Amino acid sequence: MTSFVGRREEVAKLLTLLSSRRLLSLTGVGGCGKTRLALRVAESLAASGADGPWVVDLSAVKEPDQLRRLVASTLDLLLEPGSDQLAGLAGQLAHRETLLLLDTCEHLLAPVAELTDRLLRSCPRLTVLATTREPLGVEGETVWRVPVLDAAEARQLFAERAMLVAPGFDLHGVEADVNAVCTRVDRLPLGIELAAAWVRALVPAQIASGLEDSIRLLTGGPRGGVARHRTLSASIGWSHALLDPRDQALFRRLAAFAGTFDIDAVAAVCAGPGDPVHDLADGPDREAALPVDWLRPLGRLLDKSLVTVREVTGQVRYRLLDTIQQYAERELRAAGEEDTILGRHLDHFLRLAEEAEPGLDLDQDTWRPVLDGHHDNLVKALRWGFAGGPARRAKACRLVAALGRYWFLRGLSTEGHQFLDLALRSVEDRAVRHRLLAGQAALAMVSGRGDLLDDAVGEVRDDPAPDQVSRARSLTMRCFRAFFRDFEETQRLAREAHHEGERAGDPFSRDWSLVIEGYSLQTRGLNDEARKVARRAYAGSVVRGDRFCAAFARGIEIFTNMHTGDVRAAVAVADEAVNLARPLRDYFAVGTNTVNAAHAIGLSGDLDRARELIDPVVRSVVETEDADVVGFMVADGLVHLWSGELEAAVRTFERGVRRRADGSIEWIGLRCLPGLVGALRRLARLETAETTAKEGVELAERLRTPYELAQLLDELGRLAAPADRGRARDLLHRSLALRHDNGLLTCLVDSLEALAELDAGEDVHRARAARLLGACETARERMGYPRPPVDTAAAAALVAELRDRLGADFDGHRAAGRDLTLADAVELARRGRGSRDRPSAGWESLSPAEREVVVLVCAGLSNPAVAGRLFMSRSTVKSHLSRIYQKLGVANRTELAAYASSHTDSRS
Repeated sequence: MTSFVGRREEVAKLLTLLSSRRLLSLTGVGGCGKTRLALRVAESLAASGADGPWVVDLSAVKEPDQLRRLVASTLDLLLEPGSDQLAGLAGQLAHRETLLLLDTCEHLLAPVAELTDRLLRSCPRLTVLATTREPLGVEGETVWRVPVLDAAEARQLFAERAMLVAPGFDLHGVEADVNAVCTRVDRLPLGIELAAAWVRALVPAQIASGLEDSIRLLTGGPRGGVARHRTLSASIGWSHALLDPRDQALFRRLAAFAGTFDIDAVAAVCAGPGDPVHDLADGPDREAALPVDWLRPLGRLLDKSLVTVREVTGQVRYRLLDTIQQYAERELRAAGEEDTILGRHLDHFLRLAEEAEPGLDLDQDTWRPVLDGHHDNLVKALRWGFAGGPARRAKACRLVAALGRYWFLRGLSTEGHQFLDLALRSVEDRAVRHRLLAGQAALAMVSGRGDLLDDAVGEVRDDPAPDQVSRARSLTMRCFRAFFRDFEETQRLAREAHHEGERAGDPFSRDWSLVIEGYSLQTRGLNDEARKVARRAYAGSVVRGDRFCAAFARGIEIFTNMHTGDVRAAVAVADEAVNLARPLRDYFAVGTNTVNAAHAIGLSGDLDRARELIDPVVRSVVETEDADVVGFMVADGLVHLWSGELEAAVRTFERGVRRRADGSIEWIGLRCLPGLVGALRRLARLETAETTAKEGVELAERLRTPYELAQLLDELGRLAAPADRGRARDLLHRSLALRHDNGLLTCLVDSLEALAELDAGEDVHRARAARLLGACETARERMGYPRPPVDTAAAAALVAELRDRLGADFDGHRAAGRDLTLADAVELARRGRGSRDRPSAGWESLSPAEREVVVLVCAGLSNPAVAGRLFMSRSTVKSHLSRIYQKLGVANRTELAAYASSHTDSRS
């Protein structure tokens, strides 16, 4: 950027205003210097310690959805597709001291006013600085009209810009002519820069004379705002008229672009009769010009201040300022070239998108930023394509199909669905239609649109001759839809999709289906199998740079490690998953992996860091019931619970449980139930806690999730302890068995500590209680699983009670326990189990686990089916039946069913 000239007094005044005003709008005609002045003020404020300035350039934005997305992207915030996105923005900014600069608002007055009003009302530490030709009309807005430069500043600006193109330029001796030039353009900065660019070819007197002639044609009357706008148009027109005809052709053709563009796009779109490159060559090499050949003519337009240049992520990008863009568009229409040039624009960006599409599967980090940089032009090409006849619409449909993967990775669901809907209503080519449907299914997955997903998958699946890649991707998305209601079916579908992906040679379908299979295994407690599948998915995706699949593949191991006794490893994997996903900046992948990471980090005891991670996600969806950050309520609720914020935990978990009304997301509701019961129990809402826990047990048994089932049984045992120690012990041992048999080692300490608390109330078991506590202390240290703050007071009271009852022997028993392995501690807790609490024969002699076996056998289930339902091995079921027959004096299943039917509590 060129140097900033003058305006010291204005900057000082604006800084003073911003110290007491939260919305300041700089107004004035185009070219008066609003943006430069606002940036200068924002930079000065940045030194005060405010968050920012965050500069949001709205010049290329056409739709309200784009506005909200651009603000979120600029501030690195997450937005839930299809939700109240203003609420999401407000929630995430509510606690930040933020300076937001909204530049070029005049073409979006209503949506910018709505956004600004909502944010200012919700975010007490937010300051908004806007540039606009018209006031926003928001309550509390301070409108400050940007004045023209004073005479001295105008001369200085002319001299500095003149020296950029003519380094030997000297103001001495030509001050009067320079003053005349500046006066001709009303001392507007853009007009001065345009004029100064010509000192290499004209002396200031000639520039002043030329401007006078040009302005006389357009202006007259009072020197108000409208006249100044005409003066600027005349200045641009005069500068344009001095260009070589070839450079004029290039200039007007640049109007095809939206936002910024690169040299390759210039070469592709602007070439043709009359251009400054091809018309210089004759013969067979006439069309052989390279993009680099356009640097010189572009440089001439840069010299004349008709084009600006900036570096974006290491790439040189060009753009036309808004006022100049409007002039160029008029010239393009006047030349009769609009359809031709915009047709080339569509063709170029179609080629680019179709080249990028496979690259997003094989080299995401290269192609994702490329499409980001061209986003505004891709949208413009789509709009122009769909506004035309059949041929243009067909190209637009191809462009939508090519962009489906990009929208998916970026989480641009609203924009993607908008264009997919247009394309699906227009498309005639069946192969393109299948690609569109696969894109629709993918976006539906990450935006929670199950209806769209089902319709898209169904059409591709039922076609007798579908595009193979589209079929594989559609089937892969169907797996995710099934995941929340039936994990075994999910695994079956995932394997089918994986096979289709392999057959179609589609690496995304291959790897994403493995990811979904891995999660379906992990939820059923099959952690070793899940880990193997996850590593296959990670190996396949990371080698081709697929951050989406790789992050979720690592996410599986967050849970396998959390559940199987290595919380430290879970945290390390969680950090890796978040770092993989973060560059995608999409809601689904970044949000979901972030909350899963917060879960592991909170479990490790670092609740402050967990809260820091999860709060931005929570604030973004706090007012949105259909949020699609998978399971965010679980992690948020647990962090509240572990911190002792019980009412907040209840509210958060209840939000997740309410989602159970839709059977397709039962699993999220189930995951919230154990934490909800734990919070209710600690708040002494015991009746509600017990009812909720029993409902949860039924759901966990139906979904066959041993982790959640064991947690709920643990809670039921703790609830039963004060009134029925025998029942409490049965429930806690059943939870212990589930955890032990399914390798859920981390939470074994929770079972053992609950049993130790029971033992502490019985003289005969107090020594065992002390040993179990010692063993749990060692296990927690080894696994990186500290006791949460919410339980420290109760744990200290239990230790004090045992120390009081056991006296000097307590420390010895505790030390002996610290030498035990976790397996030894489980064996110690089970020792002598059952012999004193029940009769030796008859219905009352059956343990809760044995009664469950009876119920299922009487319902007609085979031994393998019973084993699957109760998370037992087949041999364990066989052993249970043998003991049941012996205790009840029956010989077979028929006699067992008859005996059980005579006991009214056979299902208790």
